[in-house]
Amino acid sequence: SVKPASGGAPRPEGVGGVPARLTLNADGRALEWASAGRFVLNVREEPIGPRPPNDTCETASRIDLGTTPRTTGGTTTGAGNHVWSCRLAPGPDVWYTFDLAERMLVYLDLLDGQSWNAVLDVRQGSCSAILSLACEDDACGTVRPRYLGWLDPGTYHVLVDGRGTAASGMFTLRYQALRATDADRA
Repeated sequence: SVKPASGGAPRPEGVGGVPARLTLNADGRALEWASAGRFVLNVREEPIGPRPPNDTCETASRIDLGTTPRTTGGTTTGAGNHVWSCRLAPGPDVWYTFDLAERMLVYLDLLDGQSWNAVLDVRQGSCSAILSLACEDDACGTVRPRYLGWLDPGTYHVLVDGRGTAASGMFTLRYQALRATDADRA
């Protein structure tokens, strides 16, 4: 935070009241004389907490899909922004993973009280060679994403991502899978 020092000039304050030095270096592009000029610096202060344990693809939390709906709670608060989901604006992201032994109809739903704009990105493969299969954002005119689709046997990852750098918060991920024969009867 920046607090006024004696004489009214702002001074940076670090952790625990210990002064900290803030440095900003704004530079134009190399060899481009026209890149000089005014700019706006936007600064936002956020609480920094511990990173969620499923902050990276390699540390994804395992979910076991069942034929009845299941849920798990999570948060993107404090998470890093490792990838852009679906080529949308970057935001804090967390990961989940599951395996399918047979072709199944998979349902994923993010319940977050519509308090922040989230994206669900369904991906297939290992973390080093992962392919985005589906991007779900703003289902049914809300900021709440949903996914419903047939997935073949394999390893899948679900990326819960904020749509924008300020989009993060707590959520409940609801998930379910039906075999082809069960889905035909539903």
